Amino acid sequence: GVIHLSHRNRVLTPMKWGFGARDRVPVINAWAEGMLDSDLLARHVREKRCLIPVRGYYEWDTRSKPRQPYCLRMKDQPTFALAGIWREFVGQKQFVVVTVRPNPLIQRIHDRMPCLVAEEDFGLWLEGNCDEAIAKVCVPFPAEAMTMAAVTRDLEHLKPESEQGVLF
Repeated sequence: GVIHLSHRNRVLTPMKWGFGARDRVPVINAWAEGMLDSDLLARHVREKRCLIPVRGYYEWDTRSKPRQPYCLRMKDQPTFALAGIWREFVGQKQFVVVTVRPNPLIQRIHDRMPCLVAEEDFGLWLEGNCDEAIAKVCVPFPAEAMTMAAVTRDLEHLKPESEQGVLF
């Protein structure tokens, strides 16, 4: 589920990952640096920001052959939240994950990372001024607060076609 505002209350709602249409590959990520310039994303980032609660996520090292998956988590907390934006399209609620430049830990394996939202910034991301929220939240999360561990390649079947990370 995804946390978003409904009538100024935080609600948890099941949503499909990706802004998709029948005839197109879904967009699953939104680069923070270009969201406000995107015809697809600009209105939603201004009006429909959300939090995606996770225990961690997987990212594949696309630079290694064969590709090596890694599990990324927080060192001191069992769950955390990713920044997202959502929309309703043809009666279906959909979300995308906001991505930012990688911190030094992630930079070893990938050129982007999900935007991780500190708990004290949940309110700002969900209902604060859009420009302020992007400026404060859409930055690489401190590497020292995260862990990264190689995991079995058996996770390959989880990898979306876009080669982006998998949430859990």
